[in-house]
This record gives sequence, structure tokens and C-alpha cells, in this order.
Amino acid sequence: MKPEAKVIRPVAFRSQRREFGCLVYRRGRISIRFAHCGQVVERATGDKDTAKNRERWTAWLDAAAEKILKGTFRMADAFPGMTAEEKRDWAQLEGWEYRQGPDQLLVRDYLSDWTARILPGESVHSQRHHPCVIRAHLEPRFGSVTFADLNGVEMERWIRELRQRLSPKRIKNILSVLRRIWEDATEENGWDLRSPFEHLTRRNRGGRLTGQTRQQAVEVLRLDEWLAVQEGLSSHYRPIFALMAHTGIIASEAAGLRQSDDCGTLLHIRNSIVGGVHEKQQMKTAHRRRALPVTAPLREILDTLKVRALDQYLCRVPDGRYLYDDALRKEWTRACKKSGVRYRKPYVLRHTVALWLQVAGLPRAQVADIMGHADYGMLDKVYGRWQHGIEADAERITAYLGVKKSPPTNP
Repeated sequence: MKPEAKVIRPVAFRSQRREFGCLVYRRGRISIRFAHCGQVVERATGDKDTAKNRERWTAWLDAAAEKILKGTFRMADAFPGMTAEEKRDWAQLEGWEYRQGPDQLLVRDYLSDWTARILPGESVHSQRHHPCVIRAHLEPRFGSVTFADLNGVEMERWIRELRQRLSPKRIKNILSVLRRIWEDATEENGWDLRSPFEHLTRRNRGGRLTGQTRQQAVEVLRLDEWLAVQEGLSSHYRPIFALMAHTGIIASEAAGLRQSDDCGTLLHIRNSIVGGVHEKQQMKTAHRRRALPVTAPLREILDTLKVRALDQYLCRVPDGRYLYDDALRKEWTRACKKSGVRYRKPYVLRHTVALWLQVAGLPRAQVADIMGHADYGMLDKVYGRWQHGIEADAERITAYLGVKKSPPTNP
């Protein structure tokens, strides 16, 4: 976008015309007007119309004209008070790339520019998560400072404030966004700055600064708990959650499930829709692309979903949009409250299925295959953690799932 030149209309003013440009006198103040890069430039000097100031700005015009003839005149240097956008536009007209120094670029300005130019090319999760971090944490604290002022000591003080209200995990997520933005800014502008994150790394040994992230104990649902929650679900969401409770698939995999993925005896999991907007043909890992055996209860669920499907996708929200996490979470929260079952995140269904399949007698290797893992190491670490008393539900769980011990076939 080319900078707009202000057009001077005939009003009550006097001007001293020169071959290159002129001084314009308005209401007792001096402005300068000259031609550059095919544009007419007029800038107010703010100086009073005196003989001394006329002589000063006449000399300025003479010096500017000489630089323009030599091709060395730069608007960004001549008028440092212009906005970064104006400087960038003029630099493009003048045939050079404008780069602000770290002591000139405000963090707020770069955050706005970064969000508009770079963020749209990031993952769906980043497009949803990063703006929240920027608005809630980065702009309020660092928006009015330059990158030169963004040092490790200042960031350490900020982190200590965050620890009073945020978990170590949340603080690390916020820092990862700030680190990404810092690295992009220094790379784009060619700055040779010492990273403040080096200071934080030294100060945070052993989690002394951010705090240590504690691994939360994995929980699963007892069968009666799940059945109670299922009763509290609306008729639209009940078969969707039942599908997840029989297969261990996550929300994005359910959203991407198509009628063609049901091959009778096998249900293929081979694409996903993330955040209700972005369809991915490539799964999280190669093993997440899998085929699950269709049991009698699962067949009934699939048939219910296929009868009401409006198109190729089996799972949608009531208004017809792609299925997405927040919609499931709201429905799950409402059902837990209605049924009186203690709330746990909807992802608990995946943990639950992993343990239920083992309680039903399936080998761990087969369970890992169904869950989409390379081996059963993840079962030992996370999903298969035993829950006291669940063995009493073994027969009922086996009947509910309708599972057999024959191994599933990989696609």
C-alpha cells in the first residue's frame, strides 16, 4: 500500500516555491512539501514561521534534494516519528527492506503483526491457543516495552507473579508462546541479542522458578458411573459418547469418522477433524491409523449414527457443524452434573476403555493395537493403571463391550 500524500487545497497560506520543493506556511507554522518516489510529501515541522526557521528548513530541503538525487534519501531516517507501517511502505518504494531495531520495536506492535502474518500458517491448536495467551498475559505485561527491554531479570520477576495464580504447566505453556515470538522477531529483523530464555534456563534448574510439573494420577470410570453419565446425555450425544466408550477414539477421530470407514466387521480410523474445522488425512502417529473389530454393541451404535447422518460424516453437533471438543465438553459436564457423577474430563473415556479391555481379558498387545499405540508401553505408563475394585465389574464390562479375544486386523 503506497503512503497517501496530503493534497494542499487553495486556502489562506503563503508558500516559498523552490525547484525541488517548498515551504508551506499555515496559521503561523511551517510545513515542508517535496516530491519523492512519485509521491507528493507534506509534513508539518511544528516550528513557528520565523526567518530563522525558514532558513533552517530551506537548508533541510536542499540537503534532502541532494540525497534524493544520489539515491540515499530515506523517509524512515528523515521522519523517525512515522509509524512502522509507514516506514515499511516507504522502504518498499525506495527499494530497500525496513527493519526496526530492538530498541525501536514495541512488543505490542510485533504481536499484532505476528498474529496477522504468521499465526494463520500454524496448527489449528496454535491458532486457538496463542491469541488467548497473547491477550491475557503477553500484551498486558510486555506490550508497552521494546524487545531491547525484554530481559531475563524482568521475565523472572513476571514468572514469580504468575506462580501465585497459575500452575507450573500453564506457565511453561505461556513461556513457549513468548519464546516462539521472540525467536521470530529476532530472526526476521536480524538482531544479535542475548536471549532472555538463557537466563531463565539457568535460574529454573530443577523447576526452582516455574515450579515442578506434577504428573496427575490417571483415573477411569467404573461401569455404573459411565452408565449413569450415559443416561444424563441428550439423545443426540448419547451414541457419540457410546462410540467413544467402546473404541477409545478421541473427539477429533470421532469427528472425522465417515460412513465409508465402516466396513462391516472392521471400523477404520484413518482421518480426523481438529477443532471442528481442520480435516487431517495424516493421523497423529502411524499407529493411530488403525482398524477396530466391530462388536455387536458397536454395530448397533454405528447403525444408529448412520441412520441419522446427513452426509458422509457420522458424528456432528446438533446444528450440523463438525464435531469439536468444546461441544463435547459442555454436554459431558451437563450430564455429569445431572447424574451426580464426579466430574472428570471427557478424555477419561479413553483411559477407561484401555483398562476395561484388559479387565475383559484381552492381551495387552491387542489393547495397544486398538488404542493406536506402537506397543503396550503406554498402557503400563498411563492408560492401564489399575483401579481398585474394578475387577468386580469384569463380567459386566465384557458383556457391555461385547469383545472377543481375537486380535484386530491392521489396515
